[in-house]
Amino acid sequence: MIGTNAIISRAHEVLFEQFDDELLAVDANAGNAYALNETAGRIWALLAEHRSIGAICEQLCREYAVEESVCLQEVSAVLMELSRAGLVSIDDGAPN
Repeated sequence: MIGTNAIISRAHEVLFEQFDDELLAVDANAGNAYALNETAGRIWALLAEHRSIGAICEQLCREYAVEESVCLQEVSAVLMELSRAGLVSIDDGAPN
């Protein structure tokens, strides 16, 4: 799981467009497109500013009926998938 203080940033080269109830993220450099469901799309929207996973979950807990521990686990899983796809970067503060 990602630490609550880790800062998450969108990849700059990713384009995105709302399509019905999904968000379409396109990495033109890699030639890949990803459909994000409503929840993943909301996480993506919250990443318009660099945020910590803790700040993301604080906001989501205010918007949805979800416990913080569940939110942290599920958001962490989504962000790890987005990171593996190259759509976000995760800075946990550890030296490279």
